[in-house]
Amino acid sequence: PLARFGHEVDLLEVEALSSCGRNAGIIREAVMGLPDPKDGRRLVLVGYSKGAPDILEANATYPELQSHVSAVVSIAGAIGGTPMANTVEQPTLNLMQYFPDAEGDIGDQGALESLKPEVRKRWLATHALPASIRYYSLVTYPDSDHISSILKSSHTNLRQVDSRNDSQMIFYDQLIPGSVLL
Repeated sequence: PLARFGHEVDLLEVEALSSCGRNAGIIREAVMGLPDPKDGRRLVLVGYSKGAPDILEANATYPELQSHVSAVVSIAGAIGGTPMANTVEQPTLNLMQYFPDAEGDIGDQGALESLKPEVRKRWLATHALPASIRYYSLVTYPDSDHISSILKSSHTNLRQVDSRNDSQMIFYDQLIPGSVLL
């Protein structure tokens, strides 16, 4: 749909079970492998869930990306991590590789560690996001009546921390510091 407005859209694949650091390197390689932007055009990187902190790490770690990236949009991004990462073990998460259409590679198996709240919050406290890039956050926390039955138990567990959650993350952990709330 964005193509009709003159925008090019492409999917950049990262490793679902890898750490934010490893995926940041993959993002860097993909962006730097693109042709130089024409007419001053730059990229808008959109990350969903763990993809959002992967993108933030790429932009903060690799300053050469700043001339290529105009904005970052986080959709229900795990910016501040999730308490759920403290309740799951890596072998359980590794089962994702067997989901339909999933790739068989388990990467560096650092995804779970990367999503722990203390890890994400420490990273945010020690890394400055490039000021030349605009940041946008789209947060989610549906009413309890709109949570699918398969996610009810995790939604209930997170309600013990904050009722404003989407069954995976609390709303405030989805906000990029200094971003515009969408």
